[in-house]
Amino acid sequence: MPNSLWPTALLVAISACGLLAGCEVGNPDTVSPVTSSSYSGYYVNPSGGPMVSGNTGSAVTSLTVTQSGDELQAVDNNGILFKGSVTIASSNQPAIFILDGTTTAGAKVTINGTLQGSGSSAVMTGQWIEPTVVLGFTGKNSS
Repeated sequence: MPNSLWPTALLVAISACGLLAGCEVGNPDTVSPVTSSSYSGYYVNPSGGPMVSGNTGSAVTSLTVTQSGDELQAVDNNGILFKGSVTIASSNQPAIFILDGTTTAGAKVTINGTLQGSGSSAVMTGQWIEPTVVLGFTGKNSS
């Protein structure tokens, strides 16, 4: 290596060591698929009305949620299918979910948030995210 490249190589090596030393590698066991809780059910807004207000397309007033392990699917009252997953960080925390689908107007939608409780007492809250709007989203299992 030419003498003029030594300072550059040394700087790169020191930087790489510093970056590695600053990284924190988490335990892969801290986030795991949800298998002990069941979030399957028929969700509606506990206050009545739509689960999300201001979305493009037809109003979403209910979601029929089906869970199989960490896989989550939901069909809204308009017949639109959403697919995603659910995970839990620890037994003391709510489950985290994400669902992807479309509106009746054809806009892509991501619904993400938390699920608390289990079975008929489960509550989902989060965000309804379209390309042009982010809205609040809530539902309670009424099964």
